[in-house]
Amino acid sequence: MQRARGAITHVTSQCAACLKAGTPRRTAIHFRRNTLAEPPGNIHNAITSTLKSFLEDSSLRFLENSWYGFNLCPATWNYIFSLDLLCAQLGWTWTITNIIWKDLWLILNTWLRQARTEQTPFRDVCVAAVFRLLGRLGQLGLKENMLTSLENLARSINQFGMRSFSKGMPWEVQLSVIYAIHDLAPSNPEAALKTLESWKKNSTRRIPSAVNKCITQISFLCRQTESQRSQR
Repeated sequence: MQRARGAITHVTSQCAACLKAGTPRRTAIHFRRNTLAEPPGNIHNAITSTLKSFLEDSSLRFLENSWYGFNLCPATWNYIFSLDLLCAQLGWTWTITNIIWKDLWLILNTWLRQARTEQTPFRDVCVAAVFRLLGRLGQLGLKENMLTSLENLARSINQFGMRSFSKGMPWEVQLSVIYAIHDLAPSNPEAALKTLESWKKNSTRRIPSAVNKCITQISFLCRQTESQRSQR
């Protein structure tokens, strides 16, 4: 990592364990004061340089995990946390307009056109990380109560997944899509549940325990939403 690594000082032992277990925390990232190469007012450049470093980092990899099936390595999560924190400084509307639709979605569409045996221009692990990043960035939209644009993003990810699951999408990437759909489920829990249940029904692989937990949580959210509607 180039500039982005300079921004990260350390991961505490507790959070390092969380990363290894597949349950990363945003608080795991600590920034030194004035270590970003760009001044505070030029956060967009910091995001761009971090994203570039992330895509060029050949050390990133998947890790097998008994709970998640496959998880991202700690270095990959560090990039995700860095980008998440930087985007939070500029807000949801700016992030979805300038980063999600212009940069991240371009990565996904380009990767989708690659032959599945190719790892250029984008590696599978980077694409999986983009989906996990989208899930985290979506929390900013939830916090700002921007449900319409968030629902549009969730719908796009659902459609991307359903269109690609049957076309040889690598298992590790499929799982990242599923976890991103779960993260964005509050914007439209019924649609998220439908996608996850359909994917589970058609999957020929062992479903990780974390996915079953995701389905249980979204099912509860659907019942809660329906109950609130009936009380109006």
